[in-house]
Amino acid sequence: MSKREIKDTYIIECRCINEDNDFCMRLGFKGYYNKQAKTFSYKTRKFSPVCWKGSTMTPSEPDNINPYHLDFFNYAIPVTPSIDNAKIYKRLADVEKIISSIEKIGDFKCRVLVLRTTVIPLDEIGKNGYERF
Repeated sequence: MSKREIKDTYIIECRCINEDNDFCMRLGFKGYYNKQAKTFSYKTRKFSPVCWKGSTMTPSEPDNINPYHLDFFNYAIPVTPSIDNAKIYKRLADVEKIISSIEKIGDFKCRVLVLRTTVIPLDEIGKNGYERF
């Protein structure tokens, strides 16, 4: 059989560790990191209002922003329940940097999942996905 492997890629798995979270997620829930995810959002009006001074926005409380997106208007958290929708990273260094920024917020404990891809010609495994004998 002529199998080949593609270089490892990485997915970030996030487990909820904060029982008093503001997005109604149960303790121990496992989700997968994707900054574009919109599945879960803050249920409380937690972020500060913004006032306009001239042509620029200024927060009334500069520290009260969405810690995952660092803005005032995005109420989503970057976690999706489906591993199929997880962001896939090619560099482990990028993953470690993201994990450290997520974990310092205190809602999630993260771990790295390694995604290994094996390339097998379709005629060797059959159209139904099972190997031929």
